[in-house]
Amino acid sequence: MQCLNCGFENMPGLRDCVRCEGALMLGEVTVIPRRASSLRLATRLDQVFNWLHTTTIRGFSVKIFRLLPQSQNSMLWPALLRTAVPGLGHLHLGHRVAGWMFLSVWLLYLALGMATFPGELSLWLFSGAIATHSAAVVSVFAEDLSFQRIGMRALFGILLFLGLQQLVYQPIGGLIHWYWVPMIVPGNLLPGPVLAAGEGVLYEGVWLRPDQFSRGDLVLYRIPDMRGIGYYSEEGYGLDRIVGVPGDEVHVDAGRLLVNGAAPPEHEMPIGSPASIPNLFIQLHQGQYAILPTRVRFTNNIRFRDTIIKQVSVTSDSQILGRVRFRLQPWSRFGSIE
Repeated sequence: MQCLNCGFENMPGLRDCVRCEGALMLGEVTVIPRRASSLRLATRLDQVFNWLHTTTIRGFSVKIFRLLPQSQNSMLWPALLRTAVPGLGHLHLGHRVAGWMFLSVWLLYLALGMATFPGELSLWLFSGAIATHSAAVVSVFAEDLSFQRIGMRALFGILLFLGLQQLVYQPIGGLIHWYWVPMIVPGNLLPGPVLAAGEGVLYEGVWLRPDQFSRGDLVLYRIPDMRGIGYYSEEGYGLDRIVGVPGDEVHVDAGRLLVNGAAPPEHEMPIGSPASIPNLFIQLHQGQYAILPTRVRFTNNIRFRDTIIKQVSVTSDSQILGRVRFRLQPWSRFGSIE
């Protein structure tokens, strides 16, 4: 009997080869295949990886609705990664004019947007920056000969604009808002030496908001809806200085403000004059701050005006959003707010 492994002629009846000890009775060799259930996970993983290989950014196969082409240009993907900053991808491809143009326009839009921030014009300028970014990416894709159709480029540009806005620029803006929040000073705030209506300012976000505030802090705070006999206060926001902190005694006597029995310095006075506020006495407790409503107006004489003004002059810690620290607009008054 000839061994299939080494070819040696063995005597009949032997089970193993004399030379290599290989099996001669192959019919007695049993092979137990793996159960189909044991192959299920591995097979499905292979299918997933094969699908990802043909549909993700590595291949950009025409399987995805034939929207994104499979590039034959080995420099396309390194250039595309560099378009995280518009223009750098074109510089990588050697298109210096287009690269510097995209980069300059994008930076110009961002600079003008910051210069007019937080006005309405800044929103249009930031949208222009996003559009420039999208056009730069589409232009890099156009290097591929299979991506020259205008309709495909226009559709991809629109989708890319929306994607950049929702997935890149808005999250960055949301992250910044945790530190600083922009706002326009409301029009019902009378012009004064500290702030004027229509000015653009920044107040502290939740990550910069202090645990305790101090006298003289200019803050943005919520005004709750309060209604009673002969008066009402609509829910909204106020912007004024803190004149009293927990433990202080705040006293207004004939239009003269006293805190713990003494007149506060100028930088701790409210924005408006307390002359229009009736006489009151406030003892502040834990978590309470005194912010005098210097814009209060009474339509007629009511019996409980002293009680009412005392109620609206006390603000809880939870109602204060943050300190107003920086002025962006107008440029003539740009800088920190004292």
